[in-house]
Amino acid sequence: EIIEVITGYVNEMKTFFVSESLDNLIKNGRISKLKGVLATALSIKPIMGAEDGEIRMFDKARGSNKAFDRLVDMITENAKAVEDKILAISHVNNPTRAAQLKAEIQKRCGFKEIIVVQTNGLSSLYCDRQGIIVSF
Repeated sequence: EIIEVITGYVNEMKTFFVSESLDNLIKNGRISKLKGVLATALSIKPIMGAEDGEIRMFDKARGSNKAFDRLVDMITENAKAVEDKILAISHVNNPTRAAQLKAEIQKRCGFKEIIVVQTNGLSSLYCDRQGIIVSF
């Protein structure tokens, strides 16, 4: 029974992230060097996430504010039956942006709880400096 519950939870879980820097995504081959240089020059921020165990780009926006606005839209679009779910916001040295994101999600979605935590270790690697990871 426990395995069924956990498997169902994992299959329904959504994870998205936005990073202020594309350096680690370029180094890890998630974005080509040319695309990374162009995106950085044009201030394009990809909204990445997990799908079927793979990291992929879901959307992109020009500038950090638009990227985070789009991230909130994506969370709202994917937030189904969340009254009993917890949303976690992990940030890489970006508590101000995490708090803003939490406030906006609270206005628009009915999650049971929203928690904010500082990242450590491997999760800090993908998001790089000032990144935000959201899971629910």
